[in-house]
Amino acid sequence: MIMKNEINNNSYDFKTKYLNWLKDSMQEAKMSDGVISITAPFLDMNNDWIEIFIKKDSSGLILTDIGETISDLRMANFNLKGQSKRNEILNSLVKSYGAEIKNNEIFIKCTYDNFPIKANMLMQCLIKVSDMMMLSDNNIKTIFSEEVEHYLDNNGVRYTKNVNLLGKSKLYTNFEFVIPKFRDVPERCIVPINILKSTIVKATIFSWDDVKDTRNVNSVLCAVINDKNKGGSSKFVDNINAFKEYGIIPITWSNIDKYKEWLTA
Repeated sequence: MIMKNEINNNSYDFKTKYLNWLKDSMQEAKMSDGVISITAPFLDMNNDWIEIFIKKDSSGLILTDIGETISDLRMANFNLKGQSKRNEILNSLVKSYGAEIKNNEIFIKCTYDNFPIKANMLMQCLIKVSDMMMLSDNNIKTIFSEEVEHYLDNNGVRYTKNVNLLGKSKLYTNFEFVIPKFRDVPERCIVPINILKSTIVKATIFSWDDVKDTRNVNSVLCAVINDKNKGGSSKFVDNINAFKEYGIIPITWSNIDKYKEWLTA
């Protein structure tokens, strides 16, 4: 169990603990056609682990989800046809991670040297794409990050969208929104989270710990969390408390107005 005083006096080794957990949980398998699959302990919309596939090509490697992520969205009746706003958001999100979409595959090309960075970016991308869907009160499927963006726009919040920040590990982390420092109000990075799962909490904590020391001293991370369907779950409360323990500000969607003045500063 992690004690608060360990966090405050910097005696807790976040990087080692997280990477050991990731290494112990990750699985690698060779497929019959020479493709290698890597399964990571991050859950998608179906509560299955995220999986990427590694293919060799003439210029290096192709990392791909072989179309599984978008297929899952379509199976859930999440319409991505034509030039829809959802398609525009999906493509913008994928590009922000340096990935591409072709024939429903989300993929990244890389070399052997930059494989770790690119694999990390693709996994982050697949988690975010899988987390796109939320069910609104009138049973119309919308995108939670879009709801957050509308809120920021409607309240005059000044932000930069889709910022990739380099951490101590030399890995990049994407933040959907970054609000700049203003006077005594610190820089605020914002991550929308549609479904609050322990694997996402762990990844978010590690990513922020990796990045925060490369930013301004008082920079903070805000996790804007969809709490419409939390159902009073004790795990939901535990995950909220985990963010607080690590200095991350959890903002539930139902209470976001309480932070309006601070976000608009």
